[in-house]
Amino acid sequence: MWSCPTCGQEVADEEVDCASCKRRTAKAPPQVEAAREQLRITREKTLTAGPKECAECGADVRFDDFRLKTDEGRYLCSDCQDEEDEAIRRRAMLMRTWTGWIVVMLLIGALVVGALSLSGSLGSFRKGTAVKTE
Repeated sequence: MWSCPTCGQEVADEEVDCASCKRRTAKAPPQVEAAREQLRITREKTLTAGPKECAECGADVRFDDFRLKTDEGRYLCSDCQDEEDEAIRRRAMLMRTWTGWIVVMLLIGALVVGALSLSGSLGSFRKGTAVKTE
């Protein structure tokens, strides 16, 4: 027998609900109990493991669910990961922008060279016999 935590009435061990307040008092399945025990052990290890600091900002990342361990064994907190990802995205955008401008400049250069070669002016510059206009 045990007493109900809500109303205090005595409840038999085999009962699922308290007869007085109808509160469910059944124990969790063994799988859930095993998972809870594993979580408790993991939390104890986390608390006693000592500080884990972010390599970028120095924040304690022991309780950061989204911390990242780098190849060098250092940790990055979720905020610094976001900043790093943002910097990577900005560099990629800058590269796309510069690539676009380079392509545009090459096209303009090709059009100018093509127009000069069609007019014959480019050919006379190549031969060294440019036509002087006054």
